Amino acid sequence: MLGATAGATGVAAWQYKGARGLLKLPAPDDSAGTGELLPRFASTDGGLVIGSHADIGVLEPRETRVWRGPSAPHLVAGGAGHALEGAAAAGRDGRVVFGAGTSAGRRPWYWLADHDHAAFIDGAPAGTRFRIGGASADGNLLAGSLQKPAAGSGAESWETFVWTPFTGLVELRAPINGLEPEVAAWQDLAVLGVSADGRRVVIGDHPDSVNGGAGRLALLRLTPRNW
Repeated sequence: MLGATAGATGVAAWQYKGARGLLKLPAPDDSAGTGELLPRFASTDGGLVIGSHADIGVLEPRETRVWRGPSAPHLVAGGAGHALEGAAAAGRDGRVVFGAGTSAGRRPWYWLADHDHAAFIDGAPAGTRFRIGGASADGNLLAGSLQKPAAGSGAESWETFVWTPFTGLVELRAPINGLEPEVAAWQDLAVLGVSADGRRVVIGDHPDSVNGGAGRLALLRLTPRNW
């Protein structure tokens, strides 16, 4: 269990580890990062914790940091030293983490804890807005939505996608069009959940769409393609 508590001296991040009780996570030993540092994901054994800076009450995570044991958390950076922002999903053991931006702009990424290695997810035009919806338990599948020009108009719409190391980024419009006509006609969609095995994805109205909050949901079953 992870959490943070606000006090007179600021916000303290903590981790609950069963018999060991509540353990305070060390604060960063530098001044990098904007807002409070909040823990978000942890490995199965609790030895690895991933967090991100954010203002309290704002759901826009910024710089990503990693705690390993009792050490102060280190900043996770990608190519050219840009801080990786918006950590939004992780595999069950916390060793694969996904996010949707960097300090240099919008670009989705993944980070591998075992090698402390980060890489970018390609397959969409530069500057595309992304929303991470979830990941499979083993971290081999990421699902979310991206904003792109709507077919036949200059307006932009949100389309869902999945990504795996084997397939790259694959939009889900084709399988959605194979559902019943009412669902196939939906626009501005978001991924709202992913099953542990990555073979089922819950889609629905994107929060930023005109239908945001309408509550429409559909279950999309994926045919494995080496994932």
